[in-house]
Amino acid sequence: MKNNKQLPEEMLAELERMNGGAPGAAADREQAAPMAQEQGAGLGQAPGAGMAMGMQDQAMGQQGKQMPEGLVLPEVPARTIGLTEIQEARNTLNLYRQGKENLEQNVIENQQWYQQRHWDVLRKTNTGSVEPTSGWLFNAIQNKHADAMDNIPAPSILPREETDKAEAQMLSSIVPVILEEAGFEEVYDQHTDNKIRSGTGIYGVFWDASKRGGIGDVAVKE
Repeated sequence: MKNNKQLPEEMLAELERMNGGAPGAAADREQAAPMAQEQGAGLGQAPGAGMAMGMQDQAMGQQGKQMPEGLVLPEVPARTIGLTEIQEARNTLNLYRQGKENLEQNVIENQQWYQQRHWDVLRKTNTGSVEPTSGWLFNAIQNKHADAMDNIPAPSILPREETDKAEAQMLSSIVPVILEEAGFEEVYDQHTDNKIRSGTGIYGVFWDASKRGGIGDVAVKE
């Protein structure tokens, strides 16, 4: 058990710590000591208990000052996910899968033709007939791919108005460097391959924040 005479000193030390050791803290301690003893004695409490209550009120007052007066926070309606919402999400997912089923099947069949396994697509039943294969489709695709890479597109920035000529000329020098840094030739190679096999190819321009040591730069992806 601690001596009751030590309690005011501990409370006063805590008050001094909260005040940040500001000038005059020692004087405040001398004034607060008898007040704490009087409050504790008057309420039938141990010396220092009233001081602890005063410190608690002071801390609550400081927290209350952080919230502006008259500020009313908007009420956000609670939104719950029930069985109905789950069923709607499931139906949306099924419709999405049904919509892309034909596309996925076409991609698979095109890949089968490219790998000279087109009889797996054409064969309905096993008739026992001869199923010849040749590399004509592979050769045709490779020749067309080579033609596309020989004529890889280059950026051409044209001005819309007479005052845009300087900016267009400047961008015509900058954009090719950006595409080279982004590896556009390799991306266009993959894009052309997919386009010839499946009929279309998609690539986009993005911002990669991890490039150049975190500075970021343009990225082109298939």
